[in-house]
Amino acid sequence: MTKEEMLALLEGYLSAWQRRDAVACYKVYAQDARMDDPTLTAPLQGHSAIRAYFRDNFAKMPANTTRQLLQVGLGNNCIFFEWVIKSMDEQGLRQDSKGTSVWEVRDGQVVWDRSYWYYEKLGNLMSESKQITVTRPQDFDAFWQETIQEMTGLPRDFQVTPDPLRSNEEAEIFQVRYRSLGGVRIFGWYGFPRGQGVYPAILLLPGYGSYDWPPRAWARAGFAAFILQPRGHMGSDEDYCPGFPGLVADGLEDRYQYSYRGVYADCWLAFQFLLNRPELDSKHIATTGRSQGGALALITAGLCPEVAAVAADVPFLTGIQTAFKLADGYAYAEIGDYLQVNPERAEAVWTTLSYFDVLNFAGQITCPVLLSLGLRDAQCPPVTGQALFETLPGSHKVLREYPNAGHEGGGVAHDGFKLAWLREQLSASQIRSS
Repeated sequence: MTKEEMLALLEGYLSAWQRRDAVACYKVYAQDARMDDPTLTAPLQGHSAIRAYFRDNFAKMPANTTRQLLQVGLGNNCIFFEWVIKSMDEQGLRQDSKGTSVWEVRDGQVVWDRSYWYYEKLGNLMSESKQITVTRPQDFDAFWQETIQEMTGLPRDFQVTPDPLRSNEEAEIFQVRYRSLGGVRIFGWYGFPRGQGVYPAILLLPGYGSYDWPPRAWARAGFAAFILQPRGHMGSDEDYCPGFPGLVADGLEDRYQYSYRGVYADCWLAFQFLLNRPELDSKHIATTGRSQGGALALITAGLCPEVAAVAADVPFLTGIQTAFKLADGYAYAEIGDYLQVNPERAEAVWTTLSYFDVLNFAGQITCPVLLSLGLRDAQCPPVTGQALFETLPGSHKVLREYPNAGHEGGGVAHDGFKLAWLREQLSASQIRSS
């Protein structure tokens, strides 16, 4: 097919879609066409199944639904098009669905339709999220002010050692070591693009028990990046090593002794390190991470008003008591393990955790936030992330929900969106577009 013929095929389909004409839509497809879509439990095959798909979807679609074509690519008997569907439900809640479809075409018809998309919700969310409440201790602010004062009094002895073995023609890589709360030695990888310049920066926080590689890819993209390994994680486990499982339950009965007081302190100090680097633009520093890393990215923004943006994926430690009841397996199961042995300490445990719940920091996060959730996530239940999105103040926040995703979230597709979003938030001349 010529490009003109492919474009005409697409325009005819979109016109039929806007009219809710199921017959005209399915006739775009070949008799033996295949359709893959995130809402399907299995691919559809053939005219009959595809016709039923359009008929059923159009029947339940709100009357105010509109579809807009964003951009199109044509070539090699394939049509690539990005689109957005906008609608409003009966409660007046707006929902946008954005995605990309890839059509393989032959003899003037679609033989294979693959679609990739996500939900983007703005404003109030599902009623379940409104039922998630976390008690905010009266001395919550005082507790964290006291902790920050204690960290402020620590010597700023950041040891930055060049690592020529990990560096290359695009990135200068360094090993960073410093002492954090309690004298615990902390390690991280730091890197930035070669050449002179003032760069935007990313603080990358790890998942539970994970270890990340030197940030050469971030430097190649034009960012400086600090990959922190908080206490207990590889590289920062010489002075403190409760294990995995182990970290979540260590010191649960006392907020001053709880493991995450130290972990949050490690993150605060890591951000201070970036604020004072001469090669960085201190007004353009973001935090990001997934699971535990997503929680730490948000917590750091709550403790450090200088954070310019947060990109948090499937955050852990959010609505902790609700998540504990809904989650399947570790790391929330560590709390259950502890309470099984120490049932008399339940009240003290939940009181301690209220000082570390992301929901109690949310009101202090004033920068733009990109939040992503997997709606089939059994480890970090999405309803807790939805409650977080509602709690975040202001309008500079975006929620992306992936209907068929678990704890992996949006995966590679979301990573690409996140990178583009961070470029926009940290707009600076040094960021490379490729």
